[in-house]
Amino acid sequence: MTEAKKLEKHVANIVKIIFIAIILFLFFISIFNNSFVNKKEYTEYKNDYFIVHIVSIASASVLAAFIKNKHLKISKKTLIIFTIIWIVLCVLWVSMTQFKPRADQKYTLNSALQMKEGNYSSLNKGGYLYMNPHQYGLTLYFYMLSFIFNENTFLAVQILNILALLIGFYSMYKIVKLFYDDENISRYTMLGLLLYVPIAMYITFIYGNIIGFTCSTLAIMFEVYYLKNEKKRNIAGMLIFAALAIAFKSNYLICLIAMIMLLMLESFFRKKIKYIFPVIIICLSYLLSLYGVRYAMKTITKIDANEGIPNIAYVAMGMQEGHMAPGWYNEYNRKVYRKSKFDNEVATEKSKENIKERIEVFKKDPKYALEFYYKKTASQWNNPTFQSIWVNQNRKAGVKKNRVVNSILKNNKMGKALVEYMNILQSLILFGALMYFILNYKQIKLIELIFPIVFIGGFLFHIIWEAKCQYTITYFILLIPYAVVGYKIIGVKLTKLYNTKIKKVKYLES
Repeated sequence: MTEAKKLEKHVANIVKIIFIAIILFLFFISIFNNSFVNKKEYTEYKNDYFIVHIVSIASASVLAAFIKNKHLKISKKTLIIFTIIWIVLCVLWVSMTQFKPRADQKYTLNSALQMKEGNYSSLNKGGYLYMNPHQYGLTLYFYMLSFIFNENTFLAVQILNILALLIGFYSMYKIVKLFYDDENISRYTMLGLLLYVPIAMYITFIYGNIIGFTCSTLAIMFEVYYLKNEKKRNIAGMLIFAALAIAFKSNYLICLIAMIMLLMLESFFRKKIKYIFPVIIICLSYLLSLYGVRYAMKTITKIDANEGIPNIAYVAMGMQEGHMAPGWYNEYNRKVYRKSKFDNEVATEKSKENIKERIEVFKKDPKYALEFYYKKTASQWNNPTFQSIWVNQNRKAGVKKNRVVNSILKNNKMGKALVEYMNILQSLILFGALMYFILNYKQIKLIELIFPIVFIGGFLFHIIWEAKCQYTITYFILLIPYAVVGYKIIGVKLTKLYNTKIKKVKYLES
């Protein structure tokens, strides 16, 4: 083995080990405990039923062995039928609820509707966009749609979320096909994505989460295509969708960094200098996103962009206690900015001081620090609903809620059943992904680590940043392809074990 190959193996092993450690931690806390967000967005930590998860995992493993033994495949027709059913259910949910936006969704949409009328007050000192210029991209998206849908823009965005999510699923389907060159694995992955209810319930959440997720998976898809066929047209896809992902949600900068890391590693280990060109292009996509939306906003409003709340204020807030959960939103970022008289530099210095104060608190009481970060991590990663029910609660509806909607949102029979389904599903996904990386450890190629790199980045980022399940769900969904392959490997091993036992019994009987 050459030195380059050894180094590549070591780098890949580092990623695998970190990823396995995180998934192992999340798996163990998922089968023993749960974190749920109540209607007031307060996190409640509860014990879970360990035996139920073990039985469910065992059943899923036996089912995987049965599928392998019977060579059961998903036909294209079957997958299309499931997709149509999923679309119909999503459209029904939007039509049966017609939930109006609240909080940041509402403020961003209102800013866009006001802009349409020539009212740019949101950009004035103290206004929402003045304080949150990172919402420019989403505002422009709403602004463009408002010329077509007017006051019904919020409903149009919800319907478009369905389309966007489906495109995101399809992107992952194509990526998986490129990884494993196995149509059946890709189809089972697509089925798994369609059955993952928490993300589907986010269609009514008109924020940058879903459309940003879709753009980031499209960007990754074009990157994988490029690494497979080296066709230059895929570089354009990376540029466009990476820029759009960041424009809709700045957190997707994590995906952009992961893409750059993969390209640079592939360039070094494959000795292909030309891979540096798409790295430059992706970096340009960040600048395009940052300055493009600001230029567009200034062209429309004739107002220069304000610096807004400093990013470090979110880090400071992520180190503080809050009424929701440790590290969750507690209004600190807005308060420190207002108290600093909207001076970004002053707010930055105050945030740094508060960070130093919290570090001293953690140093003096390590036990408290450990408990704080455990609860912060569990609150956003060990919530099987990932706030998907909460984002639909306490919202004004455009129509009268029927029995089904009320049962789900009020945690009645259907709601409890749905939560339990999500609870079991979370453990099944974590176990499947864990088994894939353990049982197939040596065979995993560097290119397959793109999702784990993104996941690790998201996990580490939200240890220090403001915590919320609505941010982490789009990382968790990246585990589904690995879970599918994981159960396939489990099925293969159980089938071999079963056949060996049968042969042994027959031999003894003879």
